Amino acid sequence: MKYCRNAAGDLPSEEFRMANSSDQSLPTPSSRVNDTDRERTVARLQEAVADGRLDISELEERLDAVYSAKTHADLQVLTADLPVVTTPDIPDLTLKTKAGSIRKNGYWRVPSRINAECSSGSIKLDFTEAECFHREVMIHASARSGSVVLVIPHGWAVDLDDTSSASGSVVNKIRERPRPGAPLLRVSGTVTSGVIKARYPRRSFRVWLADLLSRSV
Repeated sequence: MKYCRNAAGDLPSEEFRMANSSDQSLPTPSSRVNDTDRERTVARLQEAVADGRLDISELEERLDAVYSAKTHADLQVLTADLPVVTTPDIPDLTLKTKAGSIRKNGYWRVPSRINAECSSGSIKLDFTEAECFHREVMIHASARSGSVVLVIPHGWAVDLDDTSSASGSVVNKIRERPRPGAPLLRVSGTVTSGVIKARYPRRSFRVWLADLLSRSV
């Protein structure tokens, strides 16, 4: 397979491939790769699909090459024609309430770590219009007798496996298959008598009615 040929039809030089690699700590292009290196390359390719830079057939072709790669040079050539994405430094977010309600919605930039502590009020984190630069976001949530609600856009993924409940509930209504390269919200925490819930945005009445009428035709 051939990738990112220059005007002369040649593959890029080792120096070019190293300059465009997302991992500048690699010792040499000829060093052997491990599973972590392959997973990192897969993540970049999936992000390129999500951005519209690669189509599914190109992704499948390059994934085959990823899993057969032996050296870092083998992996670097697969992403040499993709831009290097830099992640902005966004401070961790901490939300706490004892009896009131807190909403984080509209446009906001999602940090890599979020802490949501709710005693008897409510905290709602709405990611519908948020901008997320991270593949994974770690969320620690605690709800004594209140609620922590995560509103997840269609195509995103959420993992609530690391949560526990005493007499409350943990509810995951996210059922769709995530799109390639979409953010994963990994939630940990405890519920006493409240609730931690992840759900999709609610449809407006107009959208609901249009969907109902289309089904009745």
